[in-house]
Amino acid sequence: MHADPWLPIGTSAGSAVVGRLLQDGPGWQIYADSRLDGRVLILDQQFASWLFDSGLLSEEGSPAVAVGGRVYHALPSGPDHQVSVVDLCNSPRNLSDALSFAAALRRSRESLPHSSLAHGIFVERASVILPIPGAEPLDDGVLLGRYLTGGVPIPVDDRRRLAAVITWLPRERIDQVCQEAGFALATPAVGEEAIAGAPSPKFRLPGRPILERFFLEHVIDIVENSDRYAALGIQFPGAVVLYGPPGSGKTFAVDRLIDYLNWPRFEISSGSIGSPYIHETGRKVAEVFSAAAGRAPSVLVIDEMEAFLTDRGSADSSSTHHVEEVAEFLRRIPEAVQHHVLVIAMTNRIDTIDPAILRRGRFDHIIEVGLATEEEVRVLLDDLLSALPHEGDLDTAALARAMSGRPLADVAFVLREAARLTARDGRSLIDQATLLEALKQAPPRSVGESERPRIGF
Repeated sequence: MHADPWLPIGTSAGSAVVGRLLQDGPGWQIYADSRLDGRVLILDQQFASWLFDSGLLSEEGSPAVAVGGRVYHALPSGPDHQVSVVDLCNSPRNLSDALSFAAALRRSRESLPHSSLAHGIFVERASVILPIPGAEPLDDGVLLGRYLTGGVPIPVDDRRRLAAVITWLPRERIDQVCQEAGFALATPAVGEEAIAGAPSPKFRLPGRPILERFFLEHVIDIVENSDRYAALGIQFPGAVVLYGPPGSGKTFAVDRLIDYLNWPRFEISSGSIGSPYIHETGRKVAEVFSAAAGRAPSVLVIDEMEAFLTDRGSADSSSTHHVEEVAEFLRRIPEAVQHHVLVIAMTNRIDTIDPAILRRGRFDHIIEVGLATEEEVRVLLDDLLSALPHEGDLDTAALARAMSGRPLADVAFVLREAARLTARDGRSLIDQATLLEALKQAPPRSVGESERPRIGF
């Protein structure tokens, strides 16, 4: 909030009585309505006149308010109607909420076909989204998708991803909302599946075939076929632990899954919730879980879980402070799954984790992620190289043999280094000699290295 209130508290504004200032911007302010427990939007004369001329608002429905020699216009709304910047709107609770926003989007676009509605003001009672002058362009399909999903920028023409996120609304109702907003239903092209539309891209995890199959079967299939699973009592994927040595690709795998799901991401790590104060860490844990549930479906990643979920019976972890933290996780993980939060934890020390945390009902799946084999390294090399300009006769098998058993991060680094050397030499294609040179620049690291380069690596 950057401006001072235009209207004193207690000012009559149509049917409303002005309370405290809640939101503001150029030409407008939103106040609490102390009479009806709702909100009232106040427009200055210049902004209001422009909206009247566009036909988006009527002067009769926006009573004038004179204060300090200036004239403003008021749009009161009761507690059952939203008045808010689109970015701060409450997520829709039901089909009626979604249809209300869709109708406002269509009406506003019909009146102002060339104005950006990004960061606009949703006035539900008037069924409009008021554009903010100077806002950057934003596709209406992305705007609607972001509202329906609670912040995920999925365009409405990607109905598959939209349906995967909006689990509370059946696919046909999503289509109904999109039609209400003025978007045509997607028509399958010849040869495409008539029911599901165009074939969707498949989730891939290059270099990790076993983990790829696990995510496809135990997470993605449940999400994308939720009705079929719900009929048999499975509402949402269970929580997962990935364990293995540093550099085995746990974070890489989780990042790929979240990119595919395109759900909001929340994270718990020692750096984000650690506190020396008693009860503070437990409180922060609860806040993160609550925030993830509020944006569900979402993903909550617990990184380096050994930092705060070690065995309560061990000598180093018997303090009341630590026992309280573990107990908080024990309560929150089952609740998160019930609220459609996918919990994924990662650790290098599975042997130190409290046994109660690892029981089914908390973490249903405990998956080992070892260092990559030669074949897995080769698959990842081929996948990463496919996105880079390179000679057609590269021998990735030889490179894979040399990097077998090393962290997958090393594989990505070698290719990045090969690209850098190619660009440095003024060439446009990566060749075999450059790949081998890049491999020399990335020798295996070990904790006990006695000599290290002074810069760079």
